[in-house]
Amino acid sequence: MKLFYILFFVLIFLLSIILIAAVSPEVIGATGAPHPEFEGMLISPANIDQEPHTKWLGYLFGFGVITLFGVMLFIGNRKKEKITSIGKWIGLGLIVYLIVYTGLVVSHWSYVKNDGGDFFMFMPIPTAWMIFGAWFVPLIITLAYTLKFEEAVISDQEIKEFHDFLASQEEIVA
Repeated sequence: MKLFYILFFVLIFLLSIILIAAVSPEVIGATGAPHPEFEGMLISPANIDQEPHTKWLGYLFGFGVITLFGVMLFIGNRKKEKITSIGKWIGLGLIVYLIVYTGLVVSHWSYVKNDGGDFFMFMPIPTAWMIFGAWFVPLIITLAYTLKFEEAVISDQEIKEFHDFLASQEEIVA
């Protein structure tokens, strides 16, 4: 039941961010201005995502969405009201994902402020965080489910019990 309280808190947190964004002052030029060369095309000013309230609300919203994803994984991972052995891998994956997400966002803020120039393996640092960090983190959880599926999700004995139950129901109906 504790996980549902955490889920409720995360949803209230996300709703709060949306409400704060709705009442925050509008960023000048956020909807764009006419492009000087191409008629009908709008361009936005440079670094609109660097406004203090938009960058922090965006970061916190992303943090909340990742946390929501993790809480849902924990809720779906329960067996007889207890988190299975995959739970520690979900927790590890969630923590690593939040660290990588934070690194990605902070590197983006720095990259935009310094007009780029920082590269890792011929890519801008935020792109490198995305490709080499965020892309691989879900593999932790995927590997845990792959290697521990029968132990944590459904065992051969539970499948047999389920088939026996279905057979008994068919006898009752017939």
